[in-house]
Amino acid sequence: MAPVAGQDFAAPQLTREEKLVYNLKVGKGSALFYLLEATRLASAVEDDLYRASNQIKQVDKTFARSKGKPDNRYFEATTTKIDLVFEKAKALRAEVEDCRLDLSDAIKETLVESAVQSDAPPEEKDSKKKPKDDKNKSSLNTQPKSQYAWP
Repeated sequence: MAPVAGQDFAAPQLTREEKLVYNLKVGKGSALFYLLEATRLASAVEDDLYRASNQIKQVDKTFARSKGKPDNRYFEATTTKIDLVFEKAKALRAEVEDCRLDLSDAIKETLVESAVQSDAPPEEKDSKKKPKDDKNKSSLNTQPKSQYAWP
């Protein structure tokens, strides 16, 4: 039954840590806000590169025709570089969007899991803990770190 106006509705109280997780997705200055901004800006970069490339190609065609050499491309190296950067911008936008969706899902899962754990009786909370397995420690992080990897 939905709460009626004037009726008290007891919202679940979030712990400090849960509020920190929740604030990753809410409001200006949150992590999701910045990822949305990055997606928007990457899309704008894509649009600008596309327009610049088309403009240069059209000017190049017109200039070549005016010189009587319609097959020459004076700005081919530049348009090739712009096209490569355009592809990188598309990939960047896709990666940022994927990262945003992953973060959003992780926040939801974390808050739902936290709510389920806080509602469970004390004996169930302890039974969910995994025992430490020292055998697997040696297999973790055996790959050397790439010089481009995040710390």
